[in-house]
Amino acid sequence: MATSSKGGSSTGENAPPLVHRKQLKSVREYCLVKSDGYFFVSDIAFSIQLPTPHLVRSRAIAAGHTVLKSHHPDPVRFPELGVFVKWGPHVTIAEAECLHFFWQTYSETRVPVPKVYGWYEDKGEIFLYMQLRYGPTLQDLWPKMEVSDRKRVCRLLHMMVTNWRNIERSTHNKELIGARKGQIGGQGLRDVMFCKAGSCPAGPFPDIKTFHDWFACFLDPTRQEDLTLRTKVPKLQHLTDAQTLTFTHNDLCQSNIIMGFDFKRESYHIVSIVGWSSHGWYPRDWEALKTLKIIPGPDDWKFSVCNFLEPPDKPYEEAWAPIANVCMGVDKRKTTLLRPRARSVAYCSPDGSSFI
Repeated sequence: MATSSKGGSSTGENAPPLVHRKQLKSVREYCLVKSDGYFFVSDIAFSIQLPTPHLVRSRAIAAGHTVLKSHHPDPVRFPELGVFVKWGPHVTIAEAECLHFFWQTYSETRVPVPKVYGWYEDKGEIFLYMQLRYGPTLQDLWPKMEVSDRKRVCRLLHMMVTNWRNIERSTHNKELIGARKGQIGGQGLRDVMFCKAGSCPAGPFPDIKTFHDWFACFLDPTRQEDLTLRTKVPKLQHLTDAQTLTFTHNDLCQSNIIMGFDFKRESYHIVSIVGWSSHGWYPRDWEALKTLKIIPGPDDWKFSVCNFLEPPDKPYEEAWAPIANVCMGVDKRKTTLLRPRARSVAYCSPDGSSFI
């Protein structure tokens, strides 16, 4: 059995990685001592001190964060420990499992993510403990970057996206995650569109047809139980089940890309990709459509997307966009495209390259 450099395994020499349940653990399994407001967590590979949920909440309040009434409290940083805590009722173990899998399977250059030290549940809230990564986000740097720097970043992103899109789901082994189409631990999908539409988590789904039938129902809120809607609305027939299911980050915005600068080489590099809460196996074009049409970003960033993501299939886009529009609440009476393209303007040139 071939093994990756960080412990992930696959079924062949060049086969894509598969996700094993045995890789996924909780802080609760590691906890040795709890005193003075800290956990002391130890593993073969590391030993680290982590703040308890009470200490996390206390620091959040001291920093002026809105805690009691917030469903999405701000993360809390502990620079003295090198620890970043993402917490709240919206945080899921699935995100921790995803980060843990990437850390175990890929090198820092192939898919850089923060190391996960573990997670803990307290009073209905999940506390996700991870490595604190330093650096500005791509959102901070993008306006100041030269065209050559932007192209380099897009090349790096293309390599990283290609790596995670090669992750394989298992369809036969119950010990492997992803036999049903959901998140990495077999949980339901948490796309922001589904959450806004009041259907989160969604699934997991047994196959892409079931997913597309369910997704199409959002087009007409009065017929949300009509799983045959795709056969009755001509344009929805382009929501084709021929799309392959592909592992997807699903929130690839500039603020989720932490950057660094190599002074010796005088070039930017990607320190970490974060924000994996809505990851999962989605149709092939989902990542590009979400990045182009749903996730906020400047126009010159949108023009650059085709440098690291394959342009979506046009008929699929025309079927997908009106449904996404309804889910996001842009126009519940009239299903128009979220960002209609003028005929003289496109995100990508005909050969698939961007305009930067």
